[in-house]
Amino acid sequence: MNENFSEIEVENIITTHKYVDGGWCWTKYNAGPYRGCSYDCAYCYNISANDGSEVAIKKDAQSKFSVELDSLEKDVITIGDYQPIEVDLEEIRAMLEIAEKKDFPIHINEKSPLVVRDLDIIKKISDNSWAAVSMSITNSTKHPKTGDDLKLFEKDTPTAGERFQAMREIANKGILTGTCCVPLIPYIGDDHENIEDMIEETKEAGGSYFILGSLVIPEPFDMLFWDVAERSFPEKLESLRELFDPANTEKFRSYFGELDRVTSELCAKYGLLDHIPRPVDHYSESLKDNKRLAETFFLKARFAKAENVSMEKEFSYMALGWLLEDIPFSIVDSYNASGKKALLELGLDDDFAAETEQEIEKLKS
Repeated sequence: MNENFSEIEVENIITTHKYVDGGWCWTKYNAGPYRGCSYDCAYCYNISANDGSEVAIKKDAQSKFSVELDSLEKDVITIGDYQPIEVDLEEIRAMLEIAEKKDFPIHINEKSPLVVRDLDIIKKISDNSWAAVSMSITNSTKHPKTGDDLKLFEKDTPTAGERFQAMREIANKGILTGTCCVPLIPYIGDDHENIEDMIEETKEAGGSYFILGSLVIPEPFDMLFWDVAERSFPEKLESLRELFDPANTEKFRSYFGELDRVTSELCAKYGLLDHIPRPVDHYSESLKDNKRLAETFFLKARFAKAENVSMEKEFSYMALGWLLEDIPFSIVDSYNASGKKALLELGLDDDFAAETEQEIEKLKS
């Protein structure tokens, strides 16, 4: 085994979230055989145990993954992250095979073109359940200077060209794919021409969606980011500090709201979605409409900044999505039987009941 890799004991392989990450990748579960990451991205939470060069392999990952899946309700599981050692160990490949046998829908978010090695299995999952592979890309190949600047934040990663080529191979297999431009680095990767060219390249590579997400760097995960910013972009430091000042949330919301608006307009121009459509076929028939309604309000929350919606209403949309996720009966059936009264009985105020009523009617039409 490579000296930069060690083996560790873990209690669980799968992390279960209370709710899906509504509006984004629809992930309910996360799993991966490795702890830490050899890419050393300066903005990442997946910091390795020591100096960022050590990646630990979780002992008995495959068997634990199989056992844990048996105790979970079927929902989207994000599996990753591909490390260079995966070429030899094939741990992620084995986990994908287990997910395929147990008929779990999957999402993969990757910087590594190594994911194309496993397209045979991912295709089976896509055909029989649901699969989406998002390539994490933050610059267009048409903007090499931007690419060089961003490379300082993710120094050991494959190039944007290599990632777009991987997307092309994924799309050629008929698997849902697109770009996950997350995180966008403010004032460095935010040029509108760069964003448009990424969207155009996504379209040319066969992608179906382009997702843009803001950089979030809470302590203590921000040290590497600020170190790179201070060393390589001192002229942008004041603007970055101001944007991420916790006391100045309105500036943050305004900045990323404008980028969301631009991205949605450009996606429409090139015929791409600005989000991943929610898969619902793995849910029971009685709950599918609940999940579709929840998708609507999760997306309203996600694009609240772009629509100049207040933070309070953004949180209310998210809370309504969570409420719909928890309801164990068909809200559409209840509405058909009792009308708006059924929505008020859920605790919604008149305005949100009326808005939910409108979305139910759209769903029924």
